[in-house]
Amino acid sequence: LYKPEATEGPFVEKLETSLKRLGLDHVEILYLHNVVAKGGALHEPYLNAFAKLKTQGKIRFAGVSTHMNEPEVIRAAVGSGVYDVVLTAYNFRQPHAAEVEKAMAEAAKAGLGVVAMKTQAGAYWDKERQHPINMKAALKWALRNDCVHTAIPGFTTFDQMELDLSVMEDLALTPAEEIDLREDSHMGYRG
Repeated sequence: LYKPEATEGPFVEKLETSLKRLGLDHVEILYLHNVVAKGGALHEPYLNAFAKLKTQGKIRFAGVSTHMNEPEVIRAAVGSGVYDVVLTAYNFRQPHAAEVEKAMAEAAKAGLGVVAMKTQAGAYWDKERQHPINMKAALKWALRNDCVHTAIPGFTTFDQMELDLSVMEDLALTPAEEIDLREDSHMGYRG
């Protein structure tokens, strides 16, 4: 989470501590996690730290993750000239999915990798967890966007993992899956 008082030193020190604990000399991607506004993505001490860590070979790629205000954060990442990857919430239930898609397209065009998270849209249509979302259809929906380079859907069982992997066989939504992604089609459920 963006903390304006944060400086480059502690950011770099925490990574170095983590590398020692993990017995690694570098990580592939280091994310600035849960950024919610442009200012967080463009905070100069963080940008300086990423540049320093890249130069030192301690990170290969700098990333930013966002769970809200995604378009603003993604566009800030594009404009920064520092970030290589954006990890963004993206799913069929997002009320502002079209704006997220525009921002992701800008990121992809600028050469940033785009990773989708929260693709399963909460797994259930309702808070009581009685009406499950079609997980395969939800993942297909996210991956059918050419600007999404990969996704990180969660799974806790081998069956769920196999289901996630099966999506790669065919990303086209079937007519039944398209219906499954409509909130009004679920057992009379009314949001």
